[in-house]
Amino acid sequence: MDVDETQDMEARAKHLWNRIKDKNIFVILDDVWEAIVLEALGLRPMATCKILLTSRNRVSEMNTKKEFLLKVLSMEENWSLFEKMVVVAIARSLRSATTIEEWRVALKDFKSFDEHGLAKPAYLALEWSYNRLDGDELKRLFLLCGIIAGGGCTIFFSDLLKYAMGLGWLKNVDTVEEARDKLISLANKVIKDYCLLLDIEDDGDIRKHELVRDVAKGISSKDNHAIAKAYGDELKEWPDRNSLKKCTAIP
Repeated sequence: MDVDETQDMEARAKHLWNRIKDKNIFVILDDVWEAIVLEALGLRPMATCKILLTSRNRVSEMNTKKEFLLKVLSMEENWSLFEKMVVVAIARSLRSATTIEEWRVALKDFKSFDEHGLAKPAYLALEWSYNRLDGDELKRLFLLCGIIAGGGCTIFFSDLLKYAMGLGWLKNVDTVEEARDKLISLANKVIKDYCLLLDIEDDGDIRKHELVRDVAKGISSKDNHAIAKAYGDELKEWPDRNSLKKCTAIP
């Protein structure tokens, strides 16, 4: 359904209602963090409309008719779920390895992953792929995407452009258009050559896997003096004065 970006919420809700009324429709609202007034979205009660909500927390105010509790995945299930993504990222990163010495170093690194259980290897493997990114611009793009990605793991291109230009790390660009082209080119390289971003949508926004986003936040917090937590995590203790003096970013 085409949405007129100039319309306010009420007009959009009316437009949606006119499209779905008198139709059999199934609506999925993913990753809901708080109660939503469905009528305000154009989803009025009707027998032919079924709505599925997914949430990390129980949203009791929604008065749902039926709830399905999904248990936390075991370590084995987590590793099985993310294994394919990690393998692809590593394989893409090794495409440029042309000497036996590079492969030996990589093999030694991979063997060390097994010392950390099942969850840690996924993080270490993705961090290893990050370290193989060719040049500071690709690394900074990867980290910035992780820092500014929201709950849906979408990086709005307009935000990415503002931060990248404001931080001044794009080389050989003099105009906004040149900066835009440079960012898209870098993002495509990270997607195709390293598989550390998912894709670029038609409007330029970039999608990133949750695990990859959290790895980027972890690297930023550890190596780049950024106060960055995994999405939804609570900052329980404010950093000490010395840490704040070294801090360069608080997303």
